[in-house]
Amino acid sequence: MENKNIKIKFISLLILTLFLSSCAFGPRPDNTKPMYGEVPLDYRHIRYIEANNRFIDDAIKFHGNRNNAAEYYLQVAWAFFSRKDLNVAMMRFNQVWLLNPEIPDVYFGFAALLEVRGNKTEAERFYKIAFEKDTNNERAKKCLYHIMDIKGYIGNFEGVLKTVSRFKEHFPNDATMYVKLGYWQSEYEQLDAAIVSYTRAIEIDPTSANAYVNRGYAFFQTNNYDNAKADYLKAIELDPKYIFAYSNKGNLELTLNNYEEAKKDFEKCVELEPKAGELRRYLGIAKQKLNDTIGACEDFRLAKELGDKEAEKLLKEHCK
Repeated sequence: MENKNIKIKFISLLILTLFLSSCAFGPRPDNTKPMYGEVPLDYRHIRYIEANNRFIDDAIKFHGNRNNAAEYYLQVAWAFFSRKDLNVAMMRFNQVWLLNPEIPDVYFGFAALLEVRGNKTEAERFYKIAFEKDTNNERAKKCLYHIMDIKGYIGNFEGVLKTVSRFKEHFPNDATMYVKLGYWQSEYEQLDAAIVSYTRAIEIDPTSANAYVNRGYAFFQTNNYDNAKADYLKAIELDPKYIFAYSNKGNLELTLNNYEEAKKDFEKCVELEPKAGELRRYLGIAKQKLNDTIGACEDFRLAKELGDKEAEKLLKEHCK
């Protein structure tokens, strides 16, 4: 009878031990969820606490202070997000949160990742936290630009439009947002909509050379060459050193067989960026069209030396 009681006590003790050990550990922190799954860390998670402290110490030693470290890991997190590596991006945003839980960017990152994963309710919660943290609206625009671009890069155009709606709610008259929207509309072959977006950007900021160049290219893609040229010229007027305005206009002039004008545009390009092999090649093409074989071949050789891979073919064709 005594042995039986000992056995019963032993079984009861084993069950109690298993129960207590289960309760003692509790839910584990999850690096694939925002704020590690929001699990409160205490003595039951000592190994996680120690690992976090080691990470923070190492990050501070390498980057000088917590803020610098947080900014570095933010860049890393956005980069992984843009590669559609969502779990690693979440891990990196969690590291930012460890370093500086007050930085609004990390909550924008959490929210965008949750949004892409389809967890709309939690995404909205973290967007709310992000805007609350960004009391002076100093970080929100930059983060929303990141989110728009990343959603475009990963093929989520619906997500781009969702971010635009959120942007309009908080910053309805932001010209850069409309330029970015126009860019992604162009990328997804919605050229008429892109022209409308660029036009809205110009209405908000008539000094935006970037908006004129982008709208000009959209006009070019729809074969509206007169409007394209007018926009490129306006961009050059606004910013005489804007190389993309000259290069886009140069390509337009080549399309229209205006080779002398194209030559002038690409001469300006290589003046502004003498180490750009592709621009040097285009200058050579304009000269070749004007029957300046010696000048063209010199530019093709320079283009090749500068690393332009297509220059070799032109050298073989025209510079024997």
